[in-house]
Amino acid sequence: MKFDFIPSTIYINQQAIYQNIKYFQHLHPQKKILAVVKADAYGHGVHNVCSPALAAGVNGFCVAYVDEALVLRKMGINTLILVLGASLPESVSVAQKEGISLTAPSFNWLQESLKYLDPNCLNRLKVHIALDTGMGRIGFTDLEELRRAINFINQHQQIFELEGLFTHFATADENDVYYQYQETKFKELITQINEPVKYLHCENSAAGLLEPEDNFTNTIRLGIGMYGVSPLNFSSDLATHLHPVMSLKSKISFIKKIKKGSKISYGATYTAPKDEWIATVSIGYADGWLRRLQGFKVLVDGQYCSNVGRITMDQLMIKVPHYYPIGTPVTFLGKDGDQEITATEIADYAQTIPYEIFTCFSKRLPRVAINLIN
Repeated sequence: MKFDFIPSTIYINQQAIYQNIKYFQHLHPQKKILAVVKADAYGHGVHNVCSPALAAGVNGFCVAYVDEALVLRKMGINTLILVLGASLPESVSVAQKEGISLTAPSFNWLQESLKYLDPNCLNRLKVHIALDTGMGRIGFTDLEELRRAINFINQHQQIFELEGLFTHFATADENDVYYQYQETKFKELITQINEPVKYLHCENSAAGLLEPEDNFTNTIRLGIGMYGVSPLNFSSDLATHLHPVMSLKSKISFIKKIKKGSKISYGATYTAPKDEWIATVSIGYADGWLRRLQGFKVLVDGQYCSNVGRITMDQLMIKVPHYYPIGTPVTFLGKDGDQEITATEIADYAQTIPYEIFTCFSKRLPRVAINLIN
């Protein structure tokens, strides 16, 4: 049985996804693009994102876990799928069978993985070696260990395939000295090992905007830029061409006029300075509208209205200029008339980043694709 009575909906603009990918292809016409769809496509829903991404011509996808890769395979996606995290060695046999590419974070991981691989499988296990140039998360830091790993793969070519080499930047969004240091270190490592691979990648969305002329890699991992949010911590004309993908809308579920001095919500933290119209909206922190967004704005009828009182699990209250009927739309993220609330504004208010805002939105909020790409 299908129910349609949750008043809040997340809308995913597939045309915007398509345009954002095409923009990065324009900046890097010679490079492959891997679309990053981990965490259910940054909360947008892989079923909504993968179709326009494929239509735009991406060369594959990146996820965080083998389980996420299996979801894509079950969707019928047959392109490259790379698991960016360090997978448990016991999961490699499934990856081998399904043709899923895995990250090799260490020489020991390769040795352990060999124990689980099936020599009779028609597929070799495709691996991308991670180089830790300064992120400090996973990957090789020692050149000799890296050479041992490559020799190990080459000695077991019947079961391993070295498909890629990559690193991950810690500060590409800031374009600082440390970012330049990591880039230089990556160049030095790949030059020293001189191992040709199909996918050589270090650029994320931020680096993809900062260095459109870079030609020492052949692949970009496109994450937040695909979802229409600037990855940069500073203004850039290049980022103005991105189109926001997600919007979040709800409806007024109740409205009342309160008297001066009345208090609102848990803790009685808000006291009305005068008689006011207060509307209740059925969305709360269980939906991912974070409790620390108390006092932030929403849009009603193209006008900014403030949240008043503490955000509760399933409801919150907003101050509106006059009476509105129940069912009146309320925009939490996106456009209403000439006004807009962006993911970056929400994140700045909550003292976090748009990535967290997107991925916090609950599964109980339905995702609906709009402006479809077939």
